[in-house]
Amino acid sequence: MAQFKDKNGEEWQINIDARKIQRIRADCDKNFLLNDSAQDSTYRRMQDDEVILCVVIYLLCEKQRESRATSDADFYANLDGDAIDNATEALLETILNFTRKKKRKVMKAVVEKSDSLEDKAMELAMAKINDPKLEEELLEKLKDRIDADVQKVLTELENVTDTPDS
Repeated sequence: MAQFKDKNGEEWQINIDARKIQRIRADCDKNFLLNDSAQDSTYRRMQDDEVILCVVIYLLCEKQRESRATSDADFYANLDGDAIDNATEALLETILNFTRKKKRKVMKAVVEKSDSLEDKAMELAMAKINDPKLEEELLEKLKDRIDADVQKVLTELENVTDTPDS
């Protein structure tokens, strides 16, 4: 069974079955694991919206939460970025285990490709952010904006100090 730890180190197990999928569809994602395609997939929606992802995790951990007397607020508060990453991996594992063999192979390949592309996109973004040329360009634009703002204030001051008697 797939598991993850929340930010306090508490371990949660995630398992998925048809009844839980029905509950997720009713409560937060009507298309959960339904007719997934390259354009609209459960995986993509959860990657794009951490709130939906957290609600799905919450629903899958509901019985454990109740047995531990963990409030909704405490459960959500303990899902920080690292815990969400770990829960996502556990959720993907349990989804893959629920999926039929032939489809599982394709889904796994899609997830791996998506993860690889996301890693490359982050590398490109970091390279762009760390490029000294970007900082120079931004500083130049900032300088131009400051110059324009200062000139505007000076012009307004000149207009206020100019009187017909001058």
